[in-house]
Amino acid sequence: MSIFLWDMNRKHGWMSKRNEILKARSCHAVFVKLEKRIAANWKVYCDKNSLAVEVDFALDVTKLKDKNTFRMVMFRELANSLVLVAKLSPSDNLERTSYVRVRLIHKDLTINALSSGRHVSKFQTLTNPKMIAQHLQATVSVQEVPNKK
Repeated sequence: MSIFLWDMNRKHGWMSKRNEILKARSCHAVFVKLEKRIAANWKVYCDKNSLAVEVDFALDVTKLKDKNTFRMVMFRELANSLVLVAKLSPSDNLERTSYVRVRLIHKDLTINALSSGRHVSKFQTLTNPKMIAQHLQATVSVQEVPNKK
């Protein structure tokens, strides 16, 4: 009788990819819930314990009266995206997610937003637009990147 011992080298070998997928992370739980319910123009993925959301936003700029209206529409869409992420995600898992990054992509302007998962989960309970705007200003770091034409 013989015993065959074989180390599958879980850290760097055959099982490393499977091991990485099976690690218990809050981001993965949020990712699974969001992936089932998001629109076709959304892309969601996890980077360790940080959630990344990319939204392709299509808006005909020629129909808008001025450029400030365009920026206002983009920021409103950013706020709506953060609220939607908060409402579609399990709140306890979203609170334990390190960071939530939302990238709103338009052909003329890209808006990057970064916030802690615990702050994003608060959007779940806010219903007043003024309170949402105030919470957005206080907790979300925003960067505007004009796209080259």
